[in-house]
Amino acid sequence: MKQILLFTVMVFLGLTVGCKKDENKEATPQELIIGKWKATTAVIGGSNVLVPTSTTKTELEIEFRSDKTLAFNWTNTILTTNPPTVSKSTLNGTYSWNGDILTITAVNGSDTRTVTGPVVISETEMVFTPTSGDTATFVSLLEAEKL
Repeated sequence: MKQILLFTVMVFLGLTVGCKKDENKEATPQELIIGKWKATTAVIGGSNVLVPTSTTKTELEIEFRSDKTLAFNWTNTILTTNPPTVSKSTLNGTYSWNGDILTITAVNGSDTRTVTGPVVISETEMVFTPTSGDTATFVSLLEAEKL
């Protein structure tokens, strides 16, 4: 009798544990993108604007918010002054998804730029490669690490 009861309890536990599989589902790109990212590459107009020169250094942090808005937070440092001159600026915009295709629209006064393309994203890294839109004057490659 004890063996039948033990067997029944083990079957019940096996079924219960087996049904919790859905709780371990992987996050979608739409979920993974939320948060702050430090850009390691930002190609604009054919040049990676994040490569420091002897006179300037530029840094970019992008914040993707759950309400589908985003902010490009730029920090520019002029190295030829003592102490170096630091200026900060923010470019706001929106983003949307069509499957794994990301569209980013940035607005600066009356100037609006939009790029669309595939994004490869993990919990720690993102690579966005726009294939259409304002790729010649906005961004044509964006690589970033999650902060």
